[in-house]
Amino acid sequence: MTNKSFFVGILVIVLVFGLTVVGCDNESTNNNNIGNGGTFTLTNIPLKYDGMYAVGEGEGDTVIVLAAQNYNTTTGKITGVKISGNIVSIPMWLYNDANNSVSKYFGNDTNVEFEILIYPSSIADAEDCLAEIAYFSVNFSNGNVTKSWDEADDIWED
Repeated sequence: MTNKSFFVGILVIVLVFGLTVVGCDNESTNNNNIGNGGTFTLTNIPLKYDGMYAVGEGEGDTVIVLAAQNYNTTTGKITGVKISGNIVSIPMWLYNDANNSVSKYFGNDTNVEFEILIYPSSIADAEDCLAEIAYFSVNFSNGNVTKSWDEADDIWED
């Protein structure tokens, strides 16, 4: 269990650091980044996570995608989306390596490895991760995908 906790801790630190580094430009941050773009919808979440918050990240052969309500590059804070009942729909972002920015994601990428992380508060903090849900192959359609908790390839819970 200690090895798994250590691994998840490292993964969370990498995610938080990565999202801080690849955050959106300040103009987008000031606009709150709410609106068009795809979503990652997670269903059948255990009710013990009702009221908690979710963020995510994924990587495919040619794409890096992020899931969160907002990224603030000035403060480095990542804002999650509140889980309500047994479902959450998280806005999707495409990371652009050429100019180190993010934009709304509308892609049709396949075989994307994706992780959802659950936190007790809206601001993601690596030390407070309650659960990690991993999918080894996610297929997006116009930036959207719906997955069930029960479909996960790996689940870690604190």
